[in-house]
Amino acid sequence: MKQIGENIAKLRRANGMTQEQLAEIIGVSAQSVSKWETSTTMPDIMLLPVLADIFGVTVDAMYGRIKTDEGKRAEDVFSETIETLLDGIGGFMGQHSAEEKRKYREALLEDPHLKTGIMNCGEGAVFYCGELGAALLKKQKDGVFASEGTCNVLDMLGDEKFRLLVRHLFEEKYNSMTIGSVAKMLSCETDIAKEYLKALLDWGILESSVLDLGEEKVTVHKLNHFARNKLFMLQVVDAYAREISVTKNHMYCWAG
Repeated sequence: MKQIGENIAKLRRANGMTQEQLAEIIGVSAQSVSKWETSTTMPDIMLLPVLADIFGVTVDAMYGRIKTDEGKRAEDVFSETIETLLDGIGGFMGQHSAEEKRKYREALLEDPHLKTGIMNCGEGAVFYCGELGAALLKKQKDGVFASEGTCNVLDMLGDEKFRLLVRHLFEEKYNSMTIGSVAKMLSCETDIAKEYLKALLDWGILESSVLDLGEEKVTVHKLNHFARNKLFMLQVVDAYAREISVTKNHMYCWAG
């Protein structure tokens, strides 16, 4: 399609890239980029998300289409869940009357650092903070702080540039990538980018495929179908690590 070729050329120039520079980031030859831009050939469909992420646009925009809003209301489900959780905690704390419940919710709303929760050593804990959200953790019978599987995750999250990559993935700014495109985005060496991608592949956040373009092959990494679940868990780990390290105890009510 001629429009895609024209858009690649336009976006490349707008980002101050030569055909050689774009080719190096993707992992193809400059000749391939030239053929795309003149519409002699088209980039493989698996490379379109990579190109879109490099240029900071959507794949639909490269086709000239506008993404429509599906109108789903996940926010309503989230709000109702929080209300149910706060009803449970507030009821246990003696916030029974409508006025007491109102004060309880207003206090939590006005101060995002205020915390409330219940800990039962036999069952687990329910924790709520406006800044962090809510967590319900059942008590682990064994293996707490003993699993070797946590070490790699914690070590990787200690790397500032890796956290930046995870944040971009969570915010859906970067859905498909090559080693070169990650290295450019993070301003790091390709060996470092390769290490980051390997960790995300090992954790099942990314999956990879090799595109055979005839004279050359390109490995493309993209988000796994269930990646959002694990990316959210990484966000939780980061948020609560920050809570432990810098935040003072500031409770509206707490039991346990």
